[in-house]
Order: sequence, then C-alpha cells, then structure tokens
Amino acid sequence: MTFWNYLFWSTLLTRFPPVKKIIIADIIILKKRFKIQPMGVAAGILLILISIAHNLYGERKQIPALKQITKDPVIIGSQRIMIFQGGFLLLGVGVIQVLNSSGLIVLTGVARYIPVGIVLINFCTALFITFLHHREIFKITIPQFIVFTVIIVFQLLGL
Repeated sequence: MTFWNYLFWSTLLTRFPPVKKIIIADIIILKKRFKIQPMGVAAGILLILISIAHNLYGERKQIPALKQITKDPVIIGSQRIMIFQGGFLLLGVGVIQVLNSSGLIVLTGVARYIPVGIVLINFCTALFITFLHHREIFKITIPQFIVFTVIIVFQLLGL
C-alpha cells in the first residue's frame, strides 16, 4: 500500500462514526510506516511559499521600481531573470524537500544534505552581501533571515 492509498483509505474510514480514528494515531502510524518527517515537510512547504512570494514580489515590486529608474531592457531583463532563477530554485528545493521528507523519493548518503546545503548557500550569500556591502538594507531583510533560519532548522531536524 502506498502512502497516498493509505492516506485516502484512512481519511475515508475516519468519516464514518463506527470506524472513527484518532488523527494523532494516524500521524504516528504514517510516521512509522512511511518514515514521514513532519519538520522536513514543513520546511519544504515554507520553501515553496517563499518561492512564490519571491517571484511575485520581484515581478510586482522590484521590476516596476527598476523601470522608473531606467529604461534599459538589458538591466530590466537581467533583474527579471535573477528573480525567477531564485524563485524557481527555491521551488525546486522545496518540492524535493517535501517529496524526500514524505518518503515519496529517497535521498541517501550525501544527497540527503543537498536541499539544506542549497538553502544554506543562499542564506549565507545573502547574509554576507548584506553585512559587507549593503548594511542599510539589513533592517528590511531581518524577517527574511528569520524565516530562512526557521527553514534551515526544520530541514536539519528532518534529516
């Protein structure tokens, strides 16, 4: 029985009063049977949400602001490419994190650390650039650093 079949039948059976189950017991069974790591799944979902926010914020806030400063299509196009590269990289890592943490794919050995490694590289790069070159934006990026710290902690707990 696959994870999705189990989840379907478990949900179906809980709808009828005679065979009602306790949801916590279902979560414990799922964790034991399918090796689901809730912290890893939470980290993956947060990464997916951050990737959507990254693309939307870049396209709706940064690109219009840049268009007011310059009409150079190369600069605007480069910024748009960087926005979507970052957003889709986060999306890919989030999807892999969710799939791995839910047991649908298995990353073994060093490959287990690739999702957290990618997020750490992204986090450290942003942190170093902020501290070394653009200290004026540190206050603005504090919420971003907090969210990414939570994601990294969840990823490490999900290993």
